[in-house]
Amino acid sequence: MAIHGEDSKVEIILDGSEPFVVETYTGSMGVLTQPAAFMVQMGSKQVPKTLMKRYPSGTSFELRVGGHTQFVGRTDGWNVSGGDGSAPATLQLRGRDQMAPLIDATFANAKSYSDSTFKELTRPVLDEVYLAYTLVTSDEAN
Repeated sequence: MAIHGEDSKVEIILDGSEPFVVETYTGSMGVLTQPAAFMVQMGSKQVPKTLMKRYPSGTSFELRVGGHTQFVGRTDGWNVSGGDGSAPATLQLRGRDQMAPLIDATFANAKSYSDSTFKELTRPVLDEVYLAYTLVTSDEAN
């Protein structure tokens, strides 16, 4: 994806840090695509090992495009290439939004439900995965 102009500048904020400007990025977000995910590539004058140690896998992030937050979540990890003295290091960072723990979760016990509403089906799963959450529902569509 080509990025042109200040209004489409892509930045990532790691653990509340100052924004890092991103060279290239890919992302997927959508109602039917969960969780939202991204991969950013950035050059760094800092030593990659320093960044990787300071912001390990699981670090909170905020991804912004043109100054507007696109999504937040936790990082999945780093890939590093170059940086051998002949070229600066290129860092790739991957992460997913706050739905990632739900997608990654495994449940020890199978449960059966009958004549349950969507809310009644959803709440027990969320209770097992998240310590705190807000479930907003509406029966307006029904």
